[in-house]
Amino acid sequence: MGRAQLALGRNTMAQKDFTCALKAQPNNTLALNGMGVMMDSAGQHTQARQMFEKALQVNPADVSAINNLALSWLASGNPDKAIPLLRSLDDGNTTGKLNLALAYLASDREEDARTTLGSIAQPQRIYALIASLHQRLQQMQQDKTRGETLLASSRQRLQLSNQE
Repeated sequence: MGRAQLALGRNTMAQKDFTCALKAQPNNTLALNGMGVMMDSAGQHTQARQMFEKALQVNPADVSAINNLALSWLASGNPDKAIPLLRSLDDGNTTGKLNLALAYLASDREEDARTTLGSIAQPQRIYALIASLHQRLQQMQQDKTRGETLLASSRQRLQLSNQE
């Protein structure tokens, strides 16, 4: 229920649901991850990272927790801590690659971002993707609650290929 509440923007209800789930099952990685996402969106990055790290103690291969931990570092202005986490994800993880490109842009490493995007997108889409990621990065840097911006932008799809 917490994930559904979070998707609907009902953070207070999401927090209650995740808290309830964690009381019943303290090592539930879905609840730990969900609580972390909720905390990140509220700007509570340190507490969010504790949730993601606990989820990773339970399951070190939890791709969602790795990705969300990296995004938390990115949201708190530490892209250099996000990059190694995102690089550890499988090459076939499109979301991880998009987030890695975003982290590279946050570190002023546009060429690395282009190379990363080149591994998942058609060459003619790279320029538009870079522009879109730059826009998201700029919005994150302007907003006081960067986590909310990341959460909102994660719900928007980016076009990786030309539609036929």
